[in-house]
Amino acid sequence: MSHENSCNKRNMMRLIDNLQNENSFVRMDAAGELGDIGDVRAVDPLMKALKDENRFVRIKAAEALGNIGDARALNELIMILRDDDNYVRNKTEEAILKYGFSAIGPLAVYHEDVHSDLPKIAVDILNTLCPQITVITFGGIQIEEGNTVLNNPDVLKLKTPFINLSKIILYIDSYDFHQVERFITYAINYIGKDHLKNNVEVHIHGDPDKLHPNINNLFVKLCKTIVFHKSI
Repeated sequence: MSHENSCNKRNMMRLIDNLQNENSFVRMDAAGELGDIGDVRAVDPLMKALKDENRFVRIKAAEALGNIGDARALNELIMILRDDDNYVRNKTEEAILKYGFSAIGPLAVYHEDVHSDLPKIAVDILNTLCPQITVITFGGIQIEEGNTVLNNPDVLKLKTPFINLSKIILYIDSYDFHQVERFITYAINYIGKDHLKNNVEVHIHGDPDKLHPNINNLFVKLCKTIVFHKSI
């Protein structure tokens, strides 16, 4: 380990220790600096700091976890949406939004749970994220296209529609049949047949003979056009 790396590690460990300091200003500053550093080793201590007695420490911890973006913290952040402090809830919502589309699945679980006290907040965040999506992909190839593509979604409990969806991309050799089937059911119920038929193109990559006929028939019936690409 280089001298510089050793110093950085010592500094990070000092900041993690400071999350336990009796002085709330020290804890708050430590959380903020850990968020700036962005090291995933700070995730577990920052999750504990979400329960700090001081509102500003909780806020800084939430902001730090949003900056780091580690998936382990997402459910913990969603739980902080129950915080009694409105300012803490607002800042936590901002942190969750930084996770982007990876937050959709976990939020949908609480949206669906009628016994949870989170449905309205979960829907508010989902209503911000879902309209951004224009492309859905199914299969092993992950596509990066700004903030518009959602890869391999599991929409089993999602009710908020992807109202701007315009393209579905499916890779025959690696798609999950049941995942696609669930998505089509969701699309019919929450996006609507008219939107699908008027706006959504389907692009299928691979040998068309390997595509499950039920999936093919549903796409033909529901969507605007289907284009087959034999090679990826």
